[in-house]
Formats: sequence, structure tokens, C-alpha cells
Amino acid sequence: MDVDYSAEFASDGSLLPAPSASAAAEDAVPATQQKKFRRGRVEDTDAAVLQLGEDFNSAECLFVTEVQLLLRDVRQKKIQQMGEKSLGGVFQKVYAHAEQFSRFKDDHGAQEVRRTVNRAQLAPFEAAQLANLCCEDPDEAKSLIPSLAMHIDDERLQTLLTEIQSFKKS
Repeated sequence: MDVDYSAEFASDGSLLPAPSASAAAEDAVPATQQKKFRRGRVEDTDAAVLQLGEDFNSAECLFVTEVQLLLRDVRQKKIQQMGEKSLGGVFQKVYAHAEQFSRFKDDHGAQEVRRTVNRAQLAPFEAAQLANLCCEDPDEAKSLIPSLAMHIDDERLQTLLTEIQSFKKS
């Protein structure tokens, strides 16, 4: 069953009409020019130059596979302690999503990919994006992660992508 989560609600709980496509297009802001409002001030964000906002300055970016492994451990502990019924519906959906989009074969594969991207000395955001997207060539990687163009050449990036691909699920 597909659910549309884009609906907006008024303060009284009634459903507001969906904006027209033309109104949405007018409101759309390119990703490189988005403004984030934080504590009453405007914060410019631009992923192309790794300006990700205050929240990401000291954050560790995880691969979907790493999230799946963490959730798996939490799930096992909860089941052992309180049984399968202790897992809430939201937790089960998040776990299923992480499991579905996990890119690497096993724990070892995820650890090796983490070591590989750490050796490349990429920004945490870039490392996570490379691991999550599993790009096949430098052009694809640089078009999806523009900040890579600032500090890694195509030959080195291709070597990195080939290594990451070797740990990918079949």
C-alpha cells in the first residue's frame, strides 16, 4: 500500500488542498541555494561546497548499511529482553527500509568500505554518499556529489569506486 506523506494539515486537523504543480515549481529552490532557518536566523547551505549547515559540522555520517547493522543489534537485544512484540511499528519500518537499501554484503564489507573511504580522506558527507550511492564511474559520482570535484581526481576516484563496488551485494 502506497501512502502519500506530502499532505499538509491546518491547525484544526483538516486537510489543506495540495498546491498546484506550478505553485510548487515557483517555490522550489535549487539545492545549492537553499536557506535553512535556525533559531531565528537564516543559514545558507550548499552541498556542492560542503556547506551543510550547523547540524552537520561535527556530525558523523553513516552509510545506510551501518545504520542497518546498528538497528539489527538493537532489534536483537530488544527481542531477547522483551520479545518480538516489543518492536514498534515505526522501528520495524525503519529497519526494513535500512535492510532493503543496505548496499554491502555483510559487516565485513561495510567495515572495509569505511576503511577505504577513510583512507581517501573525504569529508564524512562525501564518504557516506559514495557508499550509499555506489556510483560506477567518476562522472556519475561527481554529478551526484559535486564537492568531490574540488579535491579528488578522476583516476583516484575511479580506484575508490572500484574498491567500493567490490563489496557491494550482488
